[in-house]
Amino acid sequence: MKNFIVKSFNRLLVFLAGALGFTGCEQPVYPTYGCPPESYCDLDISGFVVDENGEPIQDIEVSYAQVNDENDQDTVVVKKSKSKADGSFALRIWIDSEPIGVIANLVTAKDVDGETNGNYETEIKVLDQSSIVGYSNQKLTFVLREKPETPDPEDNGEDNEE
Repeated sequence: MKNFIVKSFNRLLVFLAGALGFTGCEQPVYPTYGCPPESYCDLDISGFVVDENGEPIQDIEVSYAQVNDENDQDTVVVKKSKSKADGSFALRIWIDSEPIGVIANLVTAKDVDGETNGNYETEIKVLDQSSIVGYSNQKLTFVLREKPETPDPEDNGEDNEE
């Protein structure tokens, strides 16, 4: 009899809790160590690096950086990647979408291999801070120009015919 009363009471409590809208789970809790997860962003940056003729360029370093100072004195490079043979690159970054003090988000394409695949000028693109929220997928195309050839310092433009 005692067992019947306890089971009936438990059933009544479960029924009342369900009828009144009580649930056993609340919102998930993430281990954030002081920072709420809503302020972070999964940022995917992908695209291509090509020359002025539209041909892909391999081994161009593409990097994402946050600038914290107007004079570029405090620039933090978050991630780097190199373009593949087809000119494609991809960066996946987990960043603060509302950073304090960050004044610019830069993606830079820089020729770091010298004249191996051509000698190209560096190109910088600025990402709009308002586009970096939650999950952001940025598609970029860098069109790099050949660096102009620098004149030989020993050649004064004179013909040395004697």
